[in-house]
Amino acid sequence: MRVVLWLVAVGLMATVAPVHADGIASNVDPKVTAIMTYLDLPMNQRIIGNLRQANQQMNAVMAQVVKKISPTAAPIDIAFSDKDIEDFKVSLAKLIYDTFTLDEINALNRFYSSPEGKSVGDKMPEMQKGVAVLQAQMLAKIRDKISAQLHGNVAAK
Repeated sequence: MRVVLWLVAVGLMATVAPVHADGIASNVDPKVTAIMTYLDLPMNQRIIGNLRQANQQMNAVMAQVVKKISPTAAPIDIAFSDKDIEDFKVSLAKLIYDTFTLDEINALNRFYSSPEGKSVGDKMPEMQKGVAVLQAQMLAKIRDKISAQLHGNVAAK
């Protein structure tokens, strides 16, 4: 049902349409139905669920940057709100709609529903954790560069 609301929010589904008991309008564009299936795949649910975890890591790095730059400054909170997550879901549904054809979305659904696709999907959390570590390392490099440049500018004055 959540996906239906996302798609209504982006205007991909008629808002005045007969609705079945499962919450899906009877005259829904087949592409919208395929997107709903795709977004409900376990792999995509994990991706959406891991978004907050990655944001928490970025928030921690930002806190370190601020502390290094100005130890007395108040921390900058870049945590995602529930609305931010819902906006992400809406944007993702629209991006999929605008990017892929119905045949391509159906092919993705077939692949990720196959044994090989399920295996790939099961490995994605570990892959995402590895990518998050790499991203944190890159952000730490940026933090250190910013700090070095700011300290160099402060020392020069």
